[in-house]
Amino acid sequence: MGMGMGMHHFGGPMGIPPPVAAKLGLSAEVTKQVRDASLDANEQLITLEADLKRAQLELERTLAEAKVDESKAMLKLEAITKAELAVRKNRVGLMLKVRKLLGQETWEKLQAEFPMMHGPGPGGMGPPPPPPPPPAK
Repeated sequence: MGMGMGMHHFGGPMGIPPPVAAKLGLSAEVTKQVRDASLDANEQLITLEADLKRAQLELERTLAEAKVDESKAMLKLEAITKAELAVRKNRVGLMLKVRKLLGQETWEKLQAEFPMMHGPGPGGMGPPPPPPPPPAK
C-alpha cells in the first residue's frame, strides 16, 4: 500500500529490524510481541486489501455498464469506502498496539529511526493511498 514507511513496512513480516531493536534496547519478549502483532495484522491485511480491490472492481463494472444505475454505483462507492476504512483501521490498530508495547519513550526513539513514519496521513503513517483510477470510458 502507498503508506510510506508505515507499520506495513517497519512492522513487516519480522517486526522491528533486529539492529533497530538492539539499538532501542528492546527485550526479546517485546521484540517477539511486536513481531507477532505485525504478523497477525499483516495476515489480516491480505484479506482486507483483497476486499478493497474487489469493491473497486465492482464499481468499475457498474460504471462500465451502458446505462449506469446511479444508486447502485453509490452503493459500490460506499463499499469501497468501508473497505478502505478497514485497511486503515488495521494499520492504525497495529501502530497503536506496537506503541503500547514499546511505551512512549521507546516509541519516540523508534519514530526517530523511521522519519517517514510520522508524516501526514492516518495515524501519522505517511500519505494515504491515492484514489483508484477512473474507469475507462
